Amino acid sequence: MLSQRIFGLACGYADANDAARLAQALAAFVQSGVRSRLAMQAEILALRHQLGVYQRTCARPRLKPADRMLWAWLSRAWSGWREALVFVKPETVIAWRRGSSASTGRG
Repeated sequence: MLSQRIFGLACGYADANDAARLAQALAAFVQSGVRSRLAMQAEILALRHQLGVYQRTCARPRLKPADRMLWAWLSRAWSGWREALVFVKPETVIAWRRGSSASTGRG
């Protein structure tokens, strides 16, 4: 629990529950280790992450740098990332991946 709190603070999360959800999703993804299930695990990670973002925001999701890093990584590691993406445009994620400072994260 302490490690999740430290992880959350390092990623800019004020609420330990947000960090715990992300840490659990990442741990489930890493622990799966079965190559044939990679797409399914990545989709679960993507959906859990989006749910966590929606739960911690009121009107519109406010993405943090850790959120952008996750989606930039997913866009490189998983071919099905576009189908799971709900709250930003795929072009925005590609801009994050390229390191564009012009992206605002609005979908």
